[in-house]
Amino acid sequence: MKKLPPVMVAKQPLNRGSVSVWQQERLRWLDFGDGAVQSIIDLDHPDQLISPVYHAK
Repeated sequence: MKKLPPVMVAKQPLNRGSVSVWQQERLRWLDFGDGAVQSIIDLDHPDQLISPVYHAK
């Protein structure tokens, strides 16, 4: 099954750059223009942590 491409949901200018909200199917994330995902949520399971960065070891 082919995934749909990401779609920009919102964009807000900041003093230096901007912040964008992107969505691809059920995933939504923040992008501050540096190419790194700052936070991500699964809209079907908002109580689950998606990014392994936020998991305790």
